[in-house]
Amino acid sequence: MTPQTAARPAASGPARPALPDVLAEHLEEHGFLCLQRRRLIVSVEYPLRRLPQHDARVEAHWDGLVTAGPPAVALALERLGGDDPWEVATAARAWLVLGRPAPAAVLERLAAVPPELAASWREALRGAPAQRVREALPARELARLPGPGLGVAIDALAWHGALPEPLADAAARHADAGARGSLARALPHAGLEEPAGRLAPLLGDADADVARRALWGLALVAPEEAVERARRAARGPAPEPFAVRVLGLLGEPEDVGAITAAAATDSGRPAAFRALADLGTPEAVEALIRLLALPDAELRAVAGEALEAALGAVPREAPDAPPTPREAEAHWRALAPALPRGARVTAGRPRPWAGPASEQPMYWHWRAAIAGRERQAPWLAREVPDGFFGAVPVPDARPGE
Repeated sequence: MTPQTAARPAASGPARPALPDVLAEHLEEHGFLCLQRRRLIVSVEYPLRRLPQHDARVEAHWDGLVTAGPPAVALALERLGGDDPWEVATAARAWLVLGRPAPAAVLERLAAVPPELAASWREALRGAPAQRVREALPARELARLPGPGLGVAIDALAWHGALPEPLADAAARHADAGARGSLARALPHAGLEEPAGRLAPLLGDADADVARRALWGLALVAPEEAVERARRAARGPAPEPFAVRVLGLLGEPEDVGAITAAAATDSGRPAAFRALADLGTPEAVEALIRLLALPDAELRAVAGEALEAALGAVPREAPDAPPTPREAEAHWRALAPALPRGARVTAGRPRPWAGPASEQPMYWHWRAAIAGRERQAPWLAREVPDGFFGAVPVPDARPGE
């Protein structure tokens, strides 16, 4: 959700009767544009300079809801149990921000949130004004929430840098893995001292999703320590796939050997294929080209997708099939001489970015943000691509990840 839309005040009521169809269009389009924004913030094509244009479109539909006032709140209440997760996220935010329900009503809603809609509520509260979130979620009353609702509340307060220390301590020991996972995901941004120390017990959590989120949290606050952990977990006959992915994102050229070894294991692939693309060194590209010769057709397809994430579209004779090793090698030989010395490659272009600064795509900004080098959009460090904690990308845009 955008900072612009989050700051809009509630309206006292419309000057003219609100048209139900128009209101519904504002809510649906707002949800769809937020879905699009989710994809754009890690796009390999879309530059940062264009994001405000998209945000203005999101804001225009939010303004339509704000102007309608109470009818918009009524519509939001109708849509809270809908099937579209992005529309549910818009509805939840409209109810919270425009309806201004009392904390007791918010807690009642969160207590009843089904697990499959918790992500939509996380997205809603991330986009709401920080002050409104603090008002709606009194920390002293949150401990009684069941796991899904507590996870939403923890994520919301931490996302806005307002997570109280006692609540963080309680969440770290909570029986529900979702609550612990929310804490692990948001601790780097929670405004608490010594986040790396707080993440330590979660790194060994019995739940794999919690441990993965904790490893990523550690990568944002203590990257060298996280990379060393990832190196250890990526080795052996059963490498942890998310650790392999972290190694591809934050590792060094010499890590290509460990990632390539992981690609030969059942647990390490397909995360290792994508990690080689993330690493983007010449050696990683050449390892991906060799993987195109695998006898398994499904694995060849995954290797082809990973290779094209690194090199961009590879010209080939059969457009519906993965590139052959010969086709990939020819494309790489044509591309490599144009890369600056020592550069890595993503989508066929050098990393670090070597073109005009105004055209640097969002993905390059995201990579700089997670490495702590982003000045224009440091907030991107809070974001992750879709499917991230599952260790491999997914095509759908997921709210609240």
